[in-house]
Amino acid sequence: MAIRQDLQELLDKGVIEREVFDKLQAFYSNKRKEKPNLMLLVFGVIGAILVGAGLILLIAHNWDDYPNAIKLLCAFGPLVLGQMVAAYSIRNKPESEIWKESSAVFLYFAIGACIALVAQIYNISGDAGTFFLTWNLLSLPLVFILSSSVNSLLVIAGLTNYAMVAGFLDGNYKIPYGYSLLVVLIIPYYLRLRHDRKDSVLLGLHNWFLAISALCVLPTLMEVKSSFLIIDYFMLFGLFAIVGELFFADHKYAWFNSFLIIAELGGICLLFILSFDGYWNDSTRANWHPDQFVNSFESAVSIVFLLVAGFLLWAYRKVFHWMQSGRYILFFAPFFVYCLKLSSDQCMIVINLVILSFGIWTIRVGAIQKKLKVLNLGLSVISLLIFLRFFDADISFVWRGIIFLLLGCGFFAANYFMNKKLKQDEIDSK
Repeated sequence: MAIRQDLQELLDKGVIEREVFDKLQAFYSNKRKEKPNLMLLVFGVIGAILVGAGLILLIAHNWDDYPNAIKLLCAFGPLVLGQMVAAYSIRNKPESEIWKESSAVFLYFAIGACIALVAQIYNISGDAGTFFLTWNLLSLPLVFILSSSVNSLLVIAGLTNYAMVAGFLDGNYKIPYGYSLLVVLIIPYYLRLRHDRKDSVLLGLHNWFLAISALCVLPTLMEVKSSFLIIDYFMLFGLFAIVGELFFADHKYAWFNSFLIIAELGGICLLFILSFDGYWNDSTRANWHPDQFVNSFESAVSIVFLLVAGFLLWAYRKVFHWMQSGRYILFFAPFFVYCLKLSSDQCMIVINLVILSFGIWTIRVGAIQKKLKVLNLGLSVISLLIFLRFFDADISFVWRGIIFLLLGCGFFAANYFMNKKLKQDEIDSK
């Protein structure tokens, strides 16, 4: 309101022209639309969930005493009410995000309750996976009709639940093809959200929901439990790192980049797991041959991830910073280790060299970019590698103590000189 009054005053005094006034007014109006009151939105969504839960609890009371007609009314009543509220939101509150999000969330749970109640009334058989798939399939159009980001998050969570239940929790071990299809249908809305509201909290939540969903669903793509699954995770982390570096590396909110955060944590942890000789010498790999991996379903999944990553690197080759981001390509190294005919000792040595290269590369990037977090990450990786290898090898405690003292001094020295350089740069800039 204050901005509008100031603009009107500037117009009245002849400081700005009418055309400039109209453009500024339109700009600030659109800016207010892009940043709705987050607190009101949260309370609206929570209110819709609580109302839905309250209706379900009221209906559940003395449920067995109701005739089927009353039960059907209870099943379809919330669904009809939710549709009426959604229609009102579209017709009378098209610019109110709170109305649209709240009505979409209420309708989402009304759909699930209606399906469950009708199945219970008429004793319709079915498994939990089919229920979650049907529920989220019917709820998916609400994402686009009401432009509901919260409903999109609920659908992603629901589809993840479906994939896990259908994949390995109900004992059938079916590959959840429906998950891939429906998640692909959500991608256009996600891309539109990223384009229109790149700083929205809801976009950051979408990044985390999609990344965690992929982590949870990946094992369900395998028809049987396999020791090769770890390679698929390496390829997924490599793909995540490339996506994070290309699209969210320069975002003003670091937590938005869930892809890079998960890739770094997951990729480094898995590399350290593969750095022990116990992994390569266990009973499941005693008579292992590379052809077993090359001809497996897991290798096909890995190749798909590799092709997608390669396409992104080619498509964005002009903006991808190889010097600072190329270190994440090392996450793809275990795939080629599995494809080569190497002994267990050779595999372990290669993985340790990969970890060492990643640490040195990260230290160099941190020094060039003058980022203490990146520098300390590289130092931590190398220190942990040396620490684990010392306990793995037959080295005296005296030498271990000396090496650890040197590593600690290296940490202090690197941080000291980096801080000194940053302060000097600040003085020079002034």
